[in-house]
Amino acid sequence: LDKASEPVVHHESFRIAIEENNQKLQRMAVIDPLTGIGNRRFFDQYFLRDWQLAIRQKRWITVVMCDVDYFKKYNDTYGHQAGDHCLCQVAAVFQHHCKRATDLVARYGGEEFILSFLNTKAEEAIILIESIQKSLQALEIEHQTSPINSQVTLSFGIASMKPQSGQESHSLIELADKALYQAKEQGRNQFCILTHKKK
Repeated sequence: LDKASEPVVHHESFRIAIEENNQKLQRMAVIDPLTGIGNRRFFDQYFLRDWQLAIRQKRWITVVMCDVDYFKKYNDTYGHQAGDHCLCQVAAVFQHHCKRATDLVARYGGEEFILSFLNTKAEEAIILIESIQKSLQALEIEHQTSPINSQVTLSFGIASMKPQSGQESHSLIELADKALYQAKEQGRNQFCILTHKKK
């Protein structure tokens, strides 16, 4: 009896191991290996869900694009290992402040991060962004080659809308990206806001 049951037990444990490995691979596919937060694929996947929910429930949704100011200069000055550590510190600050179940935080690429807040207007997001800026300042991450500050700073582009059926989710991301460009053009270490206007 014992010998007859062995293959069944072995097959079941093998199946469980395969499932666990598949789940691990799925998690790895959406997690940024450096910072441990979601990656672009993670953001795109969950933002689309929130976008559709905002349309159905007629809610506001806010996207914030963020850039580490003069990050190339930081890497050139302190080395890529220090640059990686800096990005991890920035990601940790975001995670600390974005705790709601509907808050999305992801590394969008390089030194760029993206945040999304469901049922949140731009004015509410500003309060959170100001808290993030204060937390980053408290870390006092040195950046002696930055033209604007002796510490690492961030620029933010904030965009809000109450989406309607037929609108594409990327339109809000593009608006936030445009706001980020304006923040950088106006001197960095600040935020700019763009709100979608109905036609």
